[in-house]
Amino acid sequence: LLENIAIDLDTLFDYKLFDENGKIVWSKKAFDMNRYNQFLLQKSLPFNFILFILRNPDKTLEDFCNASFTSASTIRRTLQPFLTFLKKFEIKVNLSSMKLEGNEYEIRMLLHTILWSCSLGQGIISVQEEMKKEEEVLKKLGFADCPYINTNDILTILLIAKLRIQSNSPVLESPASIDFVPAKATSVLIDYLSSLVPSTACLNAEVRTLLFQI
Repeated sequence: LLENIAIDLDTLFDYKLFDENGKIVWSKKAFDMNRYNQFLLQKSLPFNFILFILRNPDKTLEDFCNASFTSASTIRRTLQPFLTFLKKFEIKVNLSSMKLEGNEYEIRMLLHTILWSCSLGQGIISVQEEMKKEEEVLKKLGFADCPYINTNDILTILLIAKLRIQSNSPVLESPASIDFVPAKATSVLIDYLSSLVPSTACLNAEVRTLLFQI
């Protein structure tokens, strides 16, 4: 375990955990613990499992086993605490079909929380080949050059919505009533989502969901 930690710290911070005599040299100021925690989370099986489901809706558990070089029994055993945690939010994971089951809005909030807390959205942003439409949405909403808004956070929300819609998992009803619905933002999001959603009813729910999130 210490050897693995030493490799991680050397890779991330060019920090040598052991001196020439093999003794541990420890300094809290030598590296960013938050960054190291995120690094460990990004290596974790639950994070990569969720990311795999989001990016590969047609893949199977066997595909994930092959991608992670891990047996199905090990994956089931390792994921059990995580799957039990998800049940608190009434979200279930069908391992056979690799599908998330539950309220779609809650599922998206879960995906956003995991992707943002573990990678600041880079888990999904860094693997997207094309984000011109999402970047255009940021510009039209006035977020692109706003110093008070983390645009990667908004991009993460938009990409999750797009991928879930493309995997035939639309929001069927908006999560909450919105007292004020800005006309400009509504128009921008309708233009963005209109080619993705299967029906007018779903479009309205999707737009209101994104308005609520951003």
